Amino acid sequence: MQIRSGVSRKLRGPETPDNVARLRKQAAEFWHVLVIAYVIAVYLVWAMGVPGGFAYLARASLMSVVTIVLARLVLAGLIRGFATIFELSDETRAKYPGLEARANRYLPVLRQILLGMVVAVSGLALIEIWGGHPLEWLASSSGQGMLGRFIAIGVVMAVALIIWEVGTAFSERIALGNPASVRLKTLLPFLLNAFRIVLLMFVSLIVLSELGVNIAPLLAGAGVFGLALGFGAQTLVKDVITGIFILVENTISVGDVVEVGSHSGLVEKISVRTVHLRDFDGNVHTIPFGEVQTVKNMSKLFAYAVVDVTVSYRENIDEALALMAEVAAGMTRSGPLAETIIEPFEVVGVEGLQESAVWLRGRFKTRPLGQWNVKREFYRRIKAAFDERGIEIPYPHRTIYLGADKKGAAPPLHVVSDHKAPAARPRGAQRTGAAAAEGTTGPLIEEHPGARERSGAGEDLLVLEEADIASPTSAWKAAR
Repeated sequence: MQIRSGVSRKLRGPETPDNVARLRKQAAEFWHVLVIAYVIAVYLVWAMGVPGGFAYLARASLMSVVTIVLARLVLAGLIRGFATIFELSDETRAKYPGLEARANRYLPVLRQILLGMVVAVSGLALIEIWGGHPLEWLASSSGQGMLGRFIAIGVVMAVALIIWEVGTAFSERIALGNPASVRLKTLLPFLLNAFRIVLLMFVSLIVLSELGVNIAPLLAGAGVFGLALGFGAQTLVKDVITGIFILVENTISVGDVVEVGSHSGLVEKISVRTVHLRDFDGNVHTIPFGEVQTVKNMSKLFAYAVVDVTVSYRENIDEALALMAEVAAGMTRSGPLAETIIEPFEVVGVEGLQESAVWLRGRFKTRPLGQWNVKREFYRRIKAAFDERGIEIPYPHRTIYLGADKKGAAPPLHVVSDHKAPAARPRGAQRTGAAAAEGTTGPLIEEHPGARERSGAGEDLLVLEEADIASPTSAWKAAR
């Protein structure tokens, strides 16, 4: 008892936050009780004269010391082995940046499990040495059954843990290989969580089955619940399944300009169930994937800026087409949109003959999302070029044929108007108003394609061509 404090300090050793340190602390507090019990047992053997008692105590004591020393050596080897085997090199850290963090989560648990197994085996050996006979119970049918269940549960959990980490590492590797892919950022977490949920369900059912729980009612209840969920959430299931296929096929992604049904705009966000579009007015449209029937993506790989120009029937069509090609070549050679245009201008030709104009068409091949700016710039330049060359972009008009008699004379046309002509303003006032209009700058608004609706029919204007009055086929033209 006099050396109790000194021995206790030796047994405690350094303060470390692990199970071994806690066991050493408990042994330091109760070691003297064990020593006193041992001394009393030796005295009783001597006093009672038990035959072979001293030999038994000596043999058991020696084997106990050997068992404790071997356990201590095994524990020290395991600790050093963990530090050596699971140490990652710099190359491995760079190749798998998340591996060290995941290993640090499980290595302490694995080390404690192995240390606990060593302590358990050592305890069973000590009990067997001192006549407890635990190995006989383990060799019995009940002991083997319980041991087999625990081993099966441990194997199942270890395999599930390995599968869990392999799936996590695989998803992280794919994400690191495609850091800019919004589709993977949206789809991978959903698939990984679904995989984990299924894995946990299987492991839980297997563990319950090994513990003797009847899992048949659980499976039946899960089936009924899944059936009820399927009927009650048909729209949700449809949205999720359709969204998965759309994401897998890479039909749309964040940053694309798309038209989904009657809505169009810029894709700002994609989830597994919905897509969020922001239109030109700034409104955000949230569309469930289950309602998507068709998707028109206007920003995949390349785009065509189709330009339509109308000229009067009196103009030379070849000259107008050549001027369109000339203006387009100027846009391709220089200007802010030269890099946007990726191929030379393609002259389609005469697209149609309208009531009052000849419809000409051409197109540019542009980078994605550049087609609208190219169209606007082309229309601005072609208008200036037509004005410079004197090529008319006609107003909509209609020719009215009044017929002629057998002598070739056309009947007169009488125009009656009930409106009085407005009084003419002084010339000075007219000039003042024109000057004010020229000095005022109108609003500059960049319209989104398709945002402006077409206006109704304008007022009809009657135009009389003097050259047709003396002709047998005189005609009146009314422009509307």
